Amino acid sequence: MGSVRRRQWPRAVGAATLLLASSGVAVVLAPPARAATITVTTAADVVDGGDGLVSLREAFDQANADAGDDTIVLAAGQTYSVALGCGSTATETANASGSFDHTDATGGLTIDGHGATIAGCAAPATLVDALITATGPAIHLDQVTLRDAQKGLVLRGAPANRSIALAGSTITATGGAPAPGAAIDVSDFAIGPSTLTLTNAAIDDNVRAGLSGLDHEVDVTATDSSISRNSGGALGDAAGDLTALRSHFDGNAGAFWSVGRVWGTATITDSTANGNTGFVLGIVGPATITRSHVDGSLPGSLSLGTSVALGLGCDGFPKTITDSSFSNGTASGTGTAAGLVFQCQYQGTTAPSTALSITGSTVSGNERGLDVEFTHAFDLTVAGSHIDDNRQVGLWYQGYAADAIGRLHLDRSTVDRNGASGTWGGIRASSTILDITDSSVSDNHGGADCYGQCGAGIRALSGGVNLLRSTVAGNVLTGDTGAAGVGCFDAASA
Repeated sequence: MGSVRRRQWPRAVGAATLLLASSGVAVVLAPPARAATITVTTAADVVDGGDGLVSLREAFDQANADAGDDTIVLAAGQTYSVALGCGSTATETANASGSFDHTDATGGLTIDGHGATIAGCAAPATLVDALITATGPAIHLDQVTLRDAQKGLVLRGAPANRSIALAGSTITATGGAPAPGAAIDVSDFAIGPSTLTLTNAAIDDNVRAGLSGLDHEVDVTATDSSISRNSGGALGDAAGDLTALRSHFDGNAGAFWSVGRVWGTATITDSTANGNTGFVLGIVGPATITRSHVDGSLPGSLSLGTSVALGLGCDGFPKTITDSSFSNGTASGTGTAAGLVFQCQYQGTTAPSTALSITGSTVSGNERGLDVEFTHAFDLTVAGSHIDDNRQVGLWYQGYAADAIGRLHLDRSTVDRNGASGTWGGIRASSTILDITDSSVSDNHGGADCYGQCGAGIRALSGGVNLLRSTVAGNVLTGDTGAAGVGCFDAASA
């Protein structure tokens, strides 16, 4: 089945016996662990020990028989299609047919692709299986494309702290009928925490999810990469921490979080999440978002037809947003939507005074612009930012408990031209002290569809308003059948 090339242990040492002259004791030195490099020499999916060639399936067999790390080398630009097991609905995990199975739990596997493709069965047959399954501590794909199978890559078995890495690689066109699938599946309950590292990589255009797994099982790092246009969402609930640099999570669709919900820490820089549906991105833990754009774009398949660009939870602080934008949180039917939502309700968490800060950012073109709801005292700082042109209200700030007094610091910012649908207008606040400095709350429109709580410029149901060198002008309130005009300030004093 071809040869396995190994790094040679020097003959002068090897398993030689060294005599220690001072003691006369013989010591046998074992060679260090050696990684095998296995070169695939035929594109055919065959197992034939007598043909003098090495197929991809035979290369996996050799790697499985060799304890420790292995590298499989593919020919540049070649396509390796599955032929064994096509058309079968049964799957096995011993590399006999269907998926290429790495079963050595003692070592990792690297596939050095040189731009090669590993594909499912030729049409009209389908591969109701994964393309690759891995049991070892690491699986790394370097310049290889996986496509046309039920799943791209599946991790199996017991080892924790698994490492998955894609460099210059792509997983696409996975997850079609008849069974559910995903580009990368880490849902095996025995796996434990893992890492997914994407560098110049793409998990795009899959029929189901990009990443499927247990809640917060996978820490994801994406650099110059894309997880986009996946019909079952991008990350699902699998992400623990998320670090994204110059990466794109665009055009994904899902029943709930179309990009995903991040349970740990999120650090997102120079990245986008545009054109997704439904709830786009949720972050439970601490978050730092810099020079990035999140676009809610389209209502999802929720019964209320709701879209939220970014949702923030209160299990981790601080949350810092700088030079970023959040737009097109739109709704259909009776749904409500927002560009940026922070909810800290019905939990025993007390937010610190630096819980959430937004600097140099824009929240526009949403139903509600910025929606903040809390049950404990909570401070929000908005500086040098624009919360403009949102259809229902620019800024909704709501406390839900008697002792939940929030504070909003609005500095060098605008809350203008909100409420085109004739609802709450500029700022609607409850249980909140508003400190507004060097800012504008102007040309907002309040109307009748607000349960008797309408305002146009600023509606403070409880708390207070402190204005300093600010403009509150040109706000219009029409049709309020409740407490019309109460708290609707239209002058530079309160």
